[in-house]
Amino acid sequence: MTRMFPQVVWWVVPAGQSLRHATRQEPGAQMDGGPLAVLCGAEAKVPFTTPAGTTPRSVGVWHRCRDCEAVELSSELRHHDWDS
Repeated sequence: MTRMFPQVVWWVVPAGQSLRHATRQEPGAQMDGGPLAVLCGAEAKVPFTTPAGTTPRSVGVWHRCRDCEAVELSSELRHHDWDS
């Protein structure tokens, strides 16, 4: 029996940016500061891990890239906000 896993996108705030972008790469499995493929095709870098005991700056970022959002909605992908 084959189990079907839904496709997931992760909404992240890439390093040096102030807008959430969607990616199919699991951010926690990528190297901090490395390239991150986002759905809109913009250049992005994996966010850096926040030191223990502090709140990630991305927690307060709710604005999403409209181009990434259009791809997500047209593909009916499951989504998660991710803050490092």
